[in-house]
Amino acid sequence: MLSPTERLPDVKHLIAQRSYFVIHAPRQVSKTTAMLALAQELTANGDDTAIMVSAAVGS
Repeated sequence: MLSPTERLPDVKHLIAQRSYFVIHAPRQVSKTTAMLALAQELTANGDDTAIMVSAAVGS
């Protein structure tokens, strides 16, 4: 099984370029898991702080 961040190989490059990106996929394909893992990796080195914002509609 691939790690969540290996499924998104270009994301770190986009972040380094300070580019925007959108993760768009059907429900239950681990979008949130991948973003949480990416946030942990980015903050682990101490150079970055990751903030995750969800635009999901709550009911």
